[in-house]
Amino acid sequence: MDALQEYWGIEAFDFEGNKKVLVDNLNRLKAMTVEEQTFYKKWVEVQDYRDVANKLNTIHFGPTFLNY
Repeated sequence: MDALQEYWGIEAFDFEGNKKVLVDNLNRLKAMTVEEQTFYKKWVEVQDYRDVANKLNTIHFGPTFLNY
């Protein structure tokens, strides 16, 4: 694994750290009502769409893009 990290610059997967984050997230969702869970999941989805839209706004497509 060290050769891959050295060559590609990839960090090792932190299984215990990611497991803790997952369990914490599931415990937070478990403590919510169904309505709160639905609202939270939709809020996260909207945030993801907004991030994508902001990235797309940095690409300017216009008439000058079509000119050869």
